[in-house]
Amino acid sequence: MDSSRKAAVTRGVVLPLVVLVLIFALGIVTGVHAVYIGVMCAVPMLAAVFAPVLFTGVVAVITFLAGLILAFLPSDEVFEDSVAPLGALIVLAAIAVVASRFRVVEVEHLPAPVERRKSVQFQLQTQADLDSMTGLLNRRGAIRALGARNTESERV
Repeated sequence: MDSSRKAAVTRGVVLPLVVLVLIFALGIVTGVHAVYIGVMCAVPMLAAVFAPVLFTGVVAVITFLAGLILAFLPSDEVFEDSVAPLGALIVLAAIAVVASRFRVVEVEHLPAPVERRKSVQFQLQTQADLDSMTGLLNRRGAIRALGARNTESERV
């Protein structure tokens, strides 16, 4: 696995799951499960920021299962108190997966930094060598063009 893939897994899966474990532990310790199930809604969104769609989906499913387990654990609350946060968790997890897909599509359409730099560099070079009014080579451009021809003729 290359380093960029490892970084994607670390930021997109490990980090959200560590946050999920902390929230789960707080829910167990405090006994206020519904509140912490609601807080779990942020975990798939965190994955959507950093991870590809598949990883975001896996984190969303794991988060929902953790919320479901937390809802069924014995506490002072009744299960019905956890239904609304679980519903919100399902909806926000689905939104996170869709958002991750849109993010991936946008990133794929961006030119690579090196290609973008070369393109801008070429545009600046062209602007520096041409007269803006006539579109003909200026002194700098002519020297550069003739200099290349001069080195070719010296080789012959």
